[in-house]
Formats: sequence, structure tokens, C-alpha cells
Amino acid sequence: MIVAEPHDVLGVDADASADEIKTAYKVLNRVYQSDSWVDTPTSEGAEVERRLADLNAAYRAMLAFSVVDVVYGTEGWTNHERGRLTEALLDAEIPHEWSGAEVTVVRRYEKVVEQILVQQRTLE
Repeated sequence: MIVAEPHDVLGVDADASADEIKTAYKVLNRVYQSDSWVDTPTSEGAEVERRLADLNAAYRAMLAFSVVDVVYGTEGWTNHERGRLTEALLDAEIPHEWSGAEVTVVRRYEKVVEQILVQQRTLE
């Protein structure tokens, strides 16, 4: 059971990329590998096993979240509004894809896109 946030367990930012998550996991996994703790007293060994379980759970949770793209609906927007959003995404060098009235971006750009959307709304 994870007590801390998954990103805290892995020592990465909450919006870390999949590569950053994998690197952090590999480093910490080597530290907690059971072979390294063979001669450890039972109580300390149990703590290491708990931390390894927390690490594995945090890794799975963060990785699953990091690879999911974010979809923003723009139903009811004018073409002009969509064009302004596209320009802002291009200016910020954020890869995106339009599909009908939805724009999809990679999860790690979510905070930036949210800021762009707030700015877009204030321009109206």
C-alpha cells in the first residue's frame, strides 16, 4: 500500500515522462533488490520488501498514467477559436492531433495546455 504519492516514491515530478519514470524505477529497484539484502535482519528485510512493493506499485501507477494521452473537446467552438488554440500549441511546440472537435496531446503537456486554454478563454 502506497502511503506517499507515486511520484514521491519514485522521486520524479508528477508530470514526469515515461522515460524519466523508467529510469528512476531502475535505479531504485537496484537499491531494493532482495539479493542485496540477504544478510539483513528480518525486521529490516521486511521493511525493504515493503518499500520494494511500494516502488513497484508506484511505477505501475505512474507509467500507466504517463502514457495516456489527454483529449480536449472543443464542441461548440468556432473555427477561429480552434485556430487560435492550434497556433498557441504550435508556438509552445506541443505535438497535438485534431480529430473532429477534439484535440489530443501527450499527458506530459497537460499543465501547459491547461494554461493555454485559460489564456484562450480570457481573450474571448
